[in-house]
Amino acid sequence: GAYFYIVFRRQLGGMEVRTNRLISAYIYLILIGTVFLLLIAPALLLPISSGTVIILAMVLSALTTIGSIFIFPRFQDFVERRFLNIKLPYKNIQEAYSDRITTSLSLSSLIQLLEHEVLPSLFVRQFAFLKLGSNSPELLLAKGVTNEQALNSYDFSKLIAQSGKYRSKQMKLRHVIFHSPGIKWKNGYDFREQEEAIVREHVNHYRKLHERGNLLLGGPFTDIDSGGMMIADGEISREELEEYAASDPAVKAGVLNFEVKTWYVAMSN
Repeated sequence: GAYFYIVFRRQLGGMEVRTNRLISAYIYLILIGTVFLLLIAPALLLPISSGTVIILAMVLSALTTIGSIFIFPRFQDFVERRFLNIKLPYKNIQEAYSDRITTSLSLSSLIQLLEHEVLPSLFVRQFAFLKLGSNSPELLLAKGVTNEQALNSYDFSKLIAQSGKYRSKQMKLRHVIFHSPGIKWKNGYDFREQEEAIVREHVNHYRKLHERGNLLLGGPFTDIDSGGMMIADGEISREELEEYAASDPAVKAGVLNFEVKTWYVAMSN
């Protein structure tokens, strides 16, 4: 089925992350100002000149500024987790959510992630999460939305047509060629044991793509009668890769069939 969210209202809109940072900065300045006064006040009671007090204040200000560069990000993370209920890091927040959502192992874990981490972190107060299969939509999770609003307010066909349109710029997509035995494949052998001339032409064909920098990995499976696969880089389009795979001498000779699929890399080093 296809999964999507219907978000009726998001408090603070696109200003949310900057507003969170402003809240953290406000609390941080109050704390720093209090500590600063506690350190300077005793110095005012000591028999030292006003010039020395000014120098001391300048030194403390410089140390506070330098220290804040390293301390404030951790303080902001603490405030957001403890007080603003933001479970995931504010940096690259969309990428973090995308990775967590796509690697959820079950529908129940996905719903739990959305209900307790993703949507509260985004300050979403009204939402509906639906599963759309071959039958009518099924409401899986909702808050501040009636069943009628969730199920009857939108043209689902238009929403599905837009699925995948809004992707993070850092989302990694790779096109992968899967090879399988063709009608001229010699049964009982792996690809390396097929006709020598065809194997050599096939290897030379993809070596050119590798030398162009558009092929990351490629090779045959070791199982008998199982073909192989090629993983392209992110620069070549799916259409270009399909055209290149179709011109493979092994495909033209009927030794191999091919299929190109787009792979979303949810986890990588």
